[in-house]
Amino acid sequence: METRCQGHTITLWLNGVLSGTLTDTAETKGYIGLEAEGYKIAFRNLKIKKLSGKS
Repeated sequence: METRCQGHTITLWLNGVLSGTLTDTAETKGYIGLEAEGYKIAFRNLKIKKLSGKS
């Protein structure tokens, strides 16, 4: 999964395929939350990368 938050746009890719885009979001900074729908879930190799350029 890859999530890109740039300016007021959030884009999500799953397995390399574009899954969704949200534009005109109100927030441009905040927390990152990962969840599962009622099941135990574990994460590994999480990477957060700051994008260069305007935000």
